[in-house]
Amino acid sequence: MPQRSLKDSKILVLGTGDIGCSFAKRAKAFEPESITGVCRSGICSDSSFDRVEKVERLDALLPETDLLVMSLPDTSETKNILSRERIALLNREKQY
Repeated sequence: MPQRSLKDSKILVLGTGDIGCSFAKRAKAFEPESITGVCRSGICSDSSFDRVEKVERLDALLPETDLLVMSLPDTSETKNILSRERIALLNREKQY
């Protein structure tokens, strides 16, 4: 499988807690096109994200995603959040 750079990629971070924010901060160094955070409230004060969306928008965000990072707690709300149908929505042109 060919290696790809994170430069100019669209990264989606599912979970904007400490781990998600820490990842986003470090990923900025690779110059992605954008880093979008997704959480229940759609609000996160960490400036590492270019934008933050509510989890209800996940299906609309996945097709424009080059790299999906999951940093979620193990709760009843997060279990099975990614189904086969949702995985199929991911951008297939730029798989890593």
